[in-house]
Amino acid sequence: MSVYASSFQSHSSLCSFNSEPYPSQTFRSDFNYCYETPSKKGQWVRSSAKTPQRDVAGEWWSNTPDNVANTSAVAYLFGKYLNEVLDVPVGLIVSTLGGSRIEPWMSREAMDKFAGYGYEHLEEGAKDNPWNDPCLLFNAKVAPFTDFPVKGFLWYQGESNRHNADDYDSLMASMVCDWRARWGGGEEMPFYFVEIAPFRYECNDGTSAARLREAQANALKKIPNSGIASTLDAGNYNFIHPVDKFTPAERLAWMALTDTYGLTGFGSHSPQYESMEIKDGKIYINVKNAPNGLCPMWTSLSGFEIAGDDRRFYPAFAEIEERSCRLAVSSDMVKEPVAVRYCYRNVPEMSVYNVAGLPLLPFRTDDWD
Repeated sequence: MSVYASSFQSHSSLCSFNSEPYPSQTFRSDFNYCYETPSKKGQWVRSSAKTPQRDVAGEWWSNTPDNVANTSAVAYLFGKYLNEVLDVPVGLIVSTLGGSRIEPWMSREAMDKFAGYGYEHLEEGAKDNPWNDPCLLFNAKVAPFTDFPVKGFLWYQGESNRHNADDYDSLMASMVCDWRARWGGGEEMPFYFVEIAPFRYECNDGTSAARLREAQANALKKIPNSGIASTLDAGNYNFIHPVDKFTPAERLAWMALTDTYGLTGFGSHSPQYESMEIKDGKIYINVKNAPNGLCPMWTSLSGFEIAGDDRRFYPAFAEIEERSCRLAVSSDMVKEPVAVRYCYRNVPEMSVYNVAGLPLLPFRTDDWD
């Protein structure tokens, strides 16, 4: 079974799926089953709590058109994909609160590692904000399920943490470590999450979302047995709820099928920046998770910028070297380049995939503000 906690642009949700029947219940192998934690008898319940709870408002839903219309599309499509490939029943647990930050989904123990957070809101009678205040959603929407066997975790959240993006990878790592300990699964419990999709936010060329995506990519290094589903090609710059739910769900399912269920013969992880080399006025970029190379070949690639020691970035010419399949980046405006950025914008112009059709994750080789 696996758990999914997310924020789909302005939604946050926690969901779990199981690939085995639960005791005393008969599940059809061609059905997904969904437990909606914010729902009770068809009514939405915005629940939060000041202390960890043992019970939660919610109910099991079977896979019917009426029920599917009221649950997370990404979670449902993820479960449906696994159900069809593995031919086993899949159960999903979904907890949601639109626009919430990561801190409310974390326990007090996970949050205690970070300075600058107060807990006055957890006192009896104190005012609280479940969208922002630490622990409130964990207590109500996560803690009740820690005795429930799960296979792993899925997470789609992040836009509301754009303004403290520098801490986001550490917050996520602490949360995942805490969740794994509470479920007793250790590092082998998978944690798959979704890159926040392109949206204009303050403006198309702003970088608040880019910094959050950078933190998400950094989290891969801090969270063992984790993976990220890119959405660079699945967003909408003018609509915060992109209509393409299948792309992130499919990419999450690919990671689960390869890394958790051991299927082979297809790629499941996006290429990611690994190292660079400066030579003859160009910067050469090496990536991982592209064993058969990058594409498209023999064409100019968009989304790249290059800078020299003056830290001024210019649009760059980039292409994939035919023999090495590394990226060669240059500009006539920068004779002695020192840094490259790719898709480092709220709404980037992406262009690079591995041969499995998975987008290259955004990156920058500099650490300039």
